[in-house]
Amino acid sequence: MRYLIIQLFCLLLSYCNMALSETNTETHDDSIISAPIVTKSVLGRDFGILVGDIISHQYTIITPKSFSLTSSSLPSEGKLSYWLVLNKVSNSVSSNGETNRYTLSFDYQTFYAPLDVHHLVIPAIELSFSNNKKISTLTIPPWSFISSPLKELTPSGGDTSDFMQADITPQKIDLASKRHFIYLLVALFTLLFLFWLYLAGHITLWSISPFHLARHQINQLNKQSSNASVAAIQAVHCAFNSRAGHIVFTHQLDLFLEQQAQFDVLSIEINDFFQFSDQIIFMGHQADESLYAYLIKLCRQLALADKVIK
Repeated sequence: MRYLIIQLFCLLLSYCNMALSETNTETHDDSIISAPIVTKSVLGRDFGILVGDIISHQYTIITPKSFSLTSSSLPSEGKLSYWLVLNKVSNSVSSNGETNRYTLSFDYQTFYAPLDVHHLVIPAIELSFSNNKKISTLTIPPWSFISSPLKELTPSGGDTSDFMQADITPQKIDLASKRHFIYLLVALFTLLFLFWLYLAGHITLWSISPFHLARHQINQLNKQSSNASVAAIQAVHCAFNSRAGHIVFTHQLDLFLEQQAQFDVLSIEINDFFQFSDQIIFMGHQADESLYAYLIKLCRQLALADKVIK
């Protein structure tokens, strides 16, 4: 009987020892639950936060080395509520001896636009840590702050001038240093435009030699065209007609030179042109590439001899 009692007592001691051992192991595994948030860094103030402000939270957590953070327990980036957005979540870990050091960063942005000072709360975050045996949790507590309106809902005393400020007066740019340059450009453009009108023959206030216009027309001709040579000759004939005031035929050259005495020095060249013209237009002779250079030179000589502004 005594032997049986001793055996029962030993068995009881063994059972108590096993229970105590399991209790110590469970306490060690659960140490993650009581692990503190070592550092906590936020925006720097929990008041006067306006719509659109970025709120940055950073937490440092130390856990036993056997526990690792469950990534799925981290909140997802995106819209958390109608006024709060989680823009960025970052997680880094470093090991030191028997512990892991986790650095967690959360960037929030508030879009709450209060009409007066309002109290808001960023919700708590529940994190999970696990080892091969169990899962433990740690809760990052909620964080409250005061959101401020952009302006008063109603002005003090009913006068908006008490808090509404005038717009910033636009700064005038001094253009004195650029004014002369602008004037110069305008004058240069005007001169070039008038010169173009003169070359095109659109200025009627000045008397332009018709031979000058004929030379311009010949230069504009498409030399590859089949009737380009006839058109060039006709342009010079039109210049003679314009100067005489009527159509000038070959047999009327003496009368033309008598009325336009300034062309006496070019009488031979004029007669040669009319003879050459008759051969091309009426006799069907073919002209070569030198025709255009010949007509341009003749027009230049006639324009220089003409008693007008060249």
